[in-house]
Amino acid sequence: MTNEQPVDNATFQAFKNGVFKELPKCEAGAEQPVSPVLEGYIGHSYRLNCDMPNTRVTIVGNLYWGKHYAFAVMTMFPASVAEPIATEKKFAESFAVIDAAR
Repeated sequence: MTNEQPVDNATFQAFKNGVFKELPKCEAGAEQPVSPVLEGYIGHSYRLNCDMPNTRVTIVGNLYWGKHYAFAVMTMFPASVAEPIATEKKFAESFAVIDAAR
């Protein structure tokens, strides 16, 4: 975003609601503290169970909200298989903020 946005719970909730609105019918678990933490961002972790047209999937990941950028780092896999923990963790930890002031 060109203009600086407030980094607070109200704007994070608006971002989260916008992301979740685009997903199919999902049941969300409780918000968890985000890991890894990105300095200057609000972030929460989620686990969702979603009904797709022909299957049920699990989505695990993090949402981050900052002054100029928002990120959704999520993995999706069939609900009928075990969670690919090592892959999801490696993927989520591969991100870093280059300019923490933004």
